[in-house]
Amino acid sequence: MMNNNLILTLNWSKYITPSASCFNFSLGKNNYLNFIPGQYFTFHLEFAEKILNRCYSIASPGTSPSNSFEFIVSNVKDSISNKLLFNLKEGARLYASGPEGDLVLHDEHPRRYILVATGTGIAPYHAMLPALENKLKYDKRLEVILLYGVRTPADLIYINDFINLYKKNPRFNFFISYSRYNSECLKHYEKNGYVTNIFKELNLIPNDDIIYLCGNPNMVRDAIVILSELGFSKNNIRFEKYLYANLITTHT
Repeated sequence: MMNNNLILTLNWSKYITPSASCFNFSLGKNNYLNFIPGQYFTFHLEFAEKILNRCYSIASPGTSPSNSFEFIVSNVKDSISNKLLFNLKEGARLYASGPEGDLVLHDEHPRRYILVATGTGIAPYHAMLPALENKLKYDKRLEVILLYGVRTPADLIYINDFINLYKKNPRFNFFISYSRYNSECLKHYEKNGYVTNIFKELNLIPNDDIIYLCGNPNMVRDAIVILSELGFSKNNIRFEKYLYANLITTHT
């Protein structure tokens, strides 16, 4: 259930790529909150007697209920809300509401989950890691494939955690796509180009596969167009509609 009166206290923050930071907030002593991996919080940031509402997916793969939560934030130039967040000191407090959101795993049995992310859009999938591992353990026919698009290798977030799951379970696989990095010395899971280019290599089946999308709105829009042309319905394509409603009108 969403809580509209949260006070989050900043425990720490640190850069994890040249342009993105991880923020760890807590609810205070003895305060715990239930959440579903894939959900997000809305931060209510005060600026010039106004409130700026910004949504950030929970990135920490902790168990529910939890007392602390991690969020990944890109440092966007000239963004007022980002400036407010990146100037916070340890111990600073802010108002928030949540958790909420539909980009979560359901009680279902698809042939494959295809998780598509760009940049900081990897956050909800990182939170899902324990749940995905559990699903793979009990559903022996399930496969999970992560498609992760970034500009360069320096922009990768949490990739070692996904590599660890890949090493433990042969039914989890992943591919990394670099949009601004050209190299002939790529690992078997690395590719040059846009992440949506990998769709044609996966033999996607609309009735068997469920696609999750999170990240750059242009990627989400392009992916929905491609998937719709392949015969996917809105029931098998999942994304946070509040983020992209103004960009996507014909395929949702």
